[in-house]
Amino acid sequence: MKSIFKNFSLLTLLIVSLISCIGKLQVSYPDSTNYGENLFNLPSGIELNPTQLIKGESYSLEAYLTKKANLRAVFTNTLEGDPSTYTRWLFTYKTGWYADNYVNKKQEFSTNTSGNNDLKIVFQGDSGSCRLDVYKNGEADPSDVKFFAW
Repeated sequence: MKSIFKNFSLLTLLIVSLISCIGKLQVSYPDSTNYGENLFNLPSGIELNPTQLIKGESYSLEAYLTKKANLRAVFTNTLEGDPSTYTRWLFTYKTGWYADNYVNKKQEFSTNTSGNNDLKIVFQGDSGSCRLDVYKNGEADPSDVKFFAW
């Protein structure tokens, strides 16, 4: 009887440990932000019918991460005819985010900072379009893909 109880206790402890580890890798997107609508919460749109943004308006890239979680947001300029070095967005006021250089029409923003991470981003030019690929917790494939135009 003691052996059964001991095995049951060990199994319960293992399950609780697994659940608590999984729960630690959470990423959520707040609705109210400091810099405008949160891009993570906007509709995904499709390439031929992207979600419309307002040029010159500020938007937020805000995410709340629990301990050990990480997030990558990769923006790709999809406007045909733009040189590979011409960026269509500007960002400021980054909290927790690391921004890579803009190379070959792409720019990656990443964070592994637990707590609130935010960034102000503004889309510029008379018109433009981009794709946003979102990767959570080291995933090889994006968990979300969004298409925007302005």
